[in-house]
Amino acid sequence: LIAALLRFVSLDRLPFSEAESARAFAAWAASEGSVPDNWTGDVTAALTSHLFRIFGSSETVARIVPAIAGSALVASFWFAGRYTGRGVALLAGALIALSPLAVYTSRSAFGFALGGLLSMVMVLSLLAYVERPRQPPAVILAAAFGLALASDPIATSTAIAINTCTNC
Repeated sequence: LIAALLRFVSLDRLPFSEAESARAFAAWAASEGSVPDNWTGDVTAALTSHLFRIFGSSETVARIVPAIAGSALVASFWFAGRYTGRGVALLAGALIALSPLAVYTSRSAFGFALGGLLSMVMVLSLLAYVERPRQPPAVILAAAFGLALASDPIATSTAIAINTCTNC
């Protein structure tokens, strides 16, 4: 709850940085049907473009995907408790919830928060599959892996590490 409050309260209070405004403008242009040359087309930008089309363009809408991903990242540590122990998972979740860097990336219009979430999803689904091979964790891992390749350097690095690790 604290993590969500830190990420969502007054989400539009600070003005965009130059890089955020360039990303948001490119997503807005894509939502209007004119894909600019500098549009990255990553998952966060594509979702933001769709949200602009549905809700209109604003700083809050441009930052909503990272805020949701950052909050979900903190919640995902609940599932990590099965593999690390509840105390360790609670401590890690609290550190991410209160980390100034994690809060900043979740309140900015960049894709790094989604990359962190996708990394956690890939690791947790791989651990679940190794523990008990079943189809649902494998499907979740495959979906997160595919999204990671279209996301940011954080998730892409995790996908490469998982691919390297599973080929050992």
